[in-house]
Amino acid sequence: LPTETPPLDLLLFKPSLALLSVAIHRADSSHSGRDLGFRRVDGVILPILAVLILSLNLVELTHWKFSSVGDEWAFFEMAKHLAEEGGRSLFDLVGVYETHPVLDSAYQACFLKVFGANVVAWRLAEIFMLVVSALLIYALVLLLFGRVPAIVAATILGCNHLLMAFARIGYNNLHCVFYALLVLLFLVLAWRTGRALFVFLTGTAMGLCVYTFAVAFLVWPLVAVLVAIKFLRRPTTKELAAAVLMFVGFLLVIAPGLLTTPPEHLFD
Repeated sequence: LPTETPPLDLLLFKPSLALLSVAIHRADSSHSGRDLGFRRVDGVILPILAVLILSLNLVELTHWKFSSVGDEWAFFEMAKHLAEEGGRSLFDLVGVYETHPVLDSAYQACFLKVFGANVVAWRLAEIFMLVVSALLIYALVLLLFGRVPAIVAATILGCNHLLMAFARIGYNNLHCVFYALLVLLFLVLAWRTGRALFVFLTGTAMGLCVYTFAVAFLVWPLVAVLVAIKFLRRPTTKELAAAVLMFVGFLLVIAPGLLTTPPEHLFD
């Protein structure tokens, strides 16, 4: 995907995060053997859920009722421009209507590159995001409450009328659901296992919320409150180190966006 993001920046950004994650994993001495509740049956349930949610969201995907809302054209034009010409940094936080970061449109552009610059490819990108979000909430609820509630939660999210509507009109607003769920999943994994890797990934997932619609920021206070509760109880050295590690992961991810985006747009 052609963009103005210097190739060296991307070459350093992604592998550096991956290598740091591997280093933290290898250095982590608290390799918890705790059973998280995942079983082989989940490998069967997840594909079934994915196919069912995908199939349901494909119904009347190109019906004339969804042909025009009035302001959705800008999302398609941005994705089409990125797919055909590039010209924007993936880290730029000012995209469609100056409220949707460029990375959201770059995601849609990938589908236009593969399936063609048409309405089906455009909307399919959002349906795929909804399917992945449903699988994330399955894993999250499975960890917290069990398999049956997880199936119910994934089905409800995947069949949510509001999210299905956003997928059909091509807005990328529902990306914030994916990022928020990613934060919560890593947070729960960190809590259940005590692994430094998941603490770090919680911070990086929180940082990724900067690159999507601002509603995703609402997950930050939840994490902040949980961290604050730990601090009010006289945290141990290990807990202090975990908070620092989470904050480092957060800063590493948001830094490119803050450096790339013009200062006058950062707090619009």
